[in-house]
Amino acid sequence: TAKGDMAPELLELQKQAQGIMVERQLPRGTALPRLIHSLSMLLVVSAPNNPSRGEVVPTVAEVYRSLLIGPFEYLASQQIPASLKSLPQPCSTALVGEHDPQKVLQQLKMEKGDSRRFTKTIISVAELFAVTLKRSPLVV
Repeated sequence: TAKGDMAPELLELQKQAQGIMVERQLPRGTALPRLIHSLSMLLVVSAPNNPSRGEVVPTVAEVYRSLLIGPFEYLASQQIPASLKSLPQPCSTALVGEHDPQKVLQQLKMEKGDSRRFTKTIISVAELFAVTLKRSPLVV
């Protein structure tokens, strides 16, 4: 387990959770990639509503952090950059330089031990989306 507890019940629960999240096929794919893509989309849709003041972005950050701390770290590390790159325009093209998806993932991995800094990094990505959406022309 994430905290090093090796109780047989927890190991069995971890094994079952991994089976559901990673291996078991659902109607539109496996659960973990769908969850991570949904979290990325939540960052985009919450961006125009002041990400640093609401509860959505910090909650998304906590879910990301749980994924990167727990038994899904390797798979989440593969899925997070891919989900950020697959966001709708103009958000996917805004992720350059220090906000490149791979650099964001590396930053998150370094900060996963500090919840406050981790959340601050996710908020900065959401704020980048807010600026990008504000500058982009509205397509109807």
